[in-house]
Amino acid sequence: VDRVQGIEEIVVRPSPALIKGSTVFAGHTVLGDGRVVMLLDIPGVVARMGLRFADGDHDPVKRPRALRTG
Repeated sequence: VDRVQGIEEIVVRPSPALIKGSTVFAGHTVLGDGRVVMLLDIPGVVARMGLRFADGDHDPVKRPRALRTG
């Protein structure tokens, strides 16, 4: 993430049946203007891409980093 453009409270709703089995979506929300936004499940995206979270405590933001494996 390069920058945060704003903060908004949302209600997370379960994924529709069509994508229920997907490991990369955590659900969806409907914004105040009516747009539907899909929400990513970051651990699912990492696993799907064949990445893993880095070990160690060297990140100044204290968040896990994804690394490519194999």
